[in-house]
Amino acid sequence: MNLLRSEATHVDYIATFLPLGTFAVSAAIGFVGGFFVWRQWRVARNKLRLDLFDRRWKIYEATSKFVDCRAAKAKRGFVFRRRVENRR
Repeated sequence: MNLLRSEATHVDYIATFLPLGTFAVSAAIGFVGGFFVWRQWRVARNKLRLDLFDRRWKIYEATSKFVDCRAAKAKRGFVFRRRVENRR
C-alpha cells in the first residue's frame, strides 16, 4: 500500500512540473532565436550603411566643394567692398 502511494506522489510531481519544464525549454529556444534575429538585423543594418557610404561620400564632396566655392566668393566680395570703402 505504501508503495502505491509513493508512486502516485512521483506521478503528481511529474504532472506538476512537466508544464513548467516545457515552458522553460520553449522560452530558452525563443530567447536564442530572438538573439539570432537581433544579430541578423544588426548585420543587415550595418551592411546597408556600408553600401550607402559611397553615395553619401559623393554628396558630401559635392556639398563641400559648393560651400568652399561660395565661401571663397563671399570672402572676395567682402575684401573687395573693404577696398572700395577705404578709397572713399
